[in-house]
Amino acid sequence: AGLAPSAPPGEVVLDYALVGDTLLAWTVSGRRVELFRTVVDTARLVRTIAGVRRQLQDAEGEAELRPGLARLYEWLVRPVEDRLGGAETPLVVVADGDLASVPFAALLDARRGRYLVEDPPLRFAPSLHEARRPARRGGGAEAVFVADPAFDPRGHEGFGRLQGAAGEVREIVAGYPRARVLSDTAAHRGALRTALGGAAMVHYAGHAVFDDERPERSYLLLAPTPGEPSSSRLQAGDIAQLDLRHLSLVVLAAGSTVRTGLGRAAGFSGLAGAFLAAGAGGAVGSLWEVDDRSTRRLMVEFHRAYRASGNGPGALRGAQLRLLRSGDEALRSPAAWAGFRYTGK
Repeated sequence: AGLAPSAPPGEVVLDYALVGDTLLAWTVSGRRVELFRTVVDTARLVRTIAGVRRQLQDAEGEAELRPGLARLYEWLVRPVEDRLGGAETPLVVVADGDLASVPFAALLDARRGRYLVEDPPLRFAPSLHEARRPARRGGGAEAVFVADPAFDPRGHEGFGRLQGAAGEVREIVAGYPRARVLSDTAAHRGALRTALGGAAMVHYAGHAVFDDERPERSYLLLAPTPGEPSSSRLQAGDIAQLDLRHLSLVVLAAGSTVRTGLGRAAGFSGLAGAFLAAGAGGAVGSLWEVDDRSTRRLMVEFHRAYRASGNGPGALRGAQLRLLRSGDEALRSPAAWAGFRYTGK
């Protein structure tokens, strides 16, 4: 409509595109738009992203992770760091393709010895238009928790029950005065769809399948609905058709994430985007499988902060910093916290 691009008030948007051997990065602050062009070895950049992801998924230690995370910082952040607005200015990242799977929170400024999460609060958006979407106040009343659905193992080979999910939910749910827990055989699609109708927050602790080639086919694995033995999946395409304008937040604390496709995070974006398309305020989830112990600790810290503030991106950042500054070496490693991100407002 002839309107100039602009960023949400008080925030900076960082929008990437990788075209051939050129990395384009736009920074948008207020109505000021600047474009940065960097010639890169695209094959090396993509290999580095994939290598860092493998190291994170294999839960390697901080010392092994730092070189790759520092290289990614030099490529992706160093050229624009003077335009990011300062340490406490919220940063909205828009990235797709191979760049969508970059663990931005863990990118390392080797000169200062600081991870990106230690400076600007981060959130992600699928586009500049979505980044500007006004925050919605949820009208739901309940906190809904889904824990370890009793799915039919036939047709779902390779999936196991998540015994730790019930303990995770028990630890978190105590802080919510109005909560509904769906677990075991009660965690079926029909029950979840009904519960979504009055939910202010939904926490899903089960298996998620991310389909990077067909993101709309990504799904949450649930118990079969009574009388409908084949109804054990809630697909992104179905979620997008719901009216979830009353839902402030969905947390996808998948204990095991199975990917189909190229591993570019399109599947995660498909599930998160489906909730946003249905009207939810935001989504938190992991881009890959994260150790159960780390996930539980991060989720407990996240919910403690979220209950106090109602600020999803701030609560996630606070939880990540708690792990980063932990006395436990395993929890300090980016492998424990860098896979989680907040998408939405």
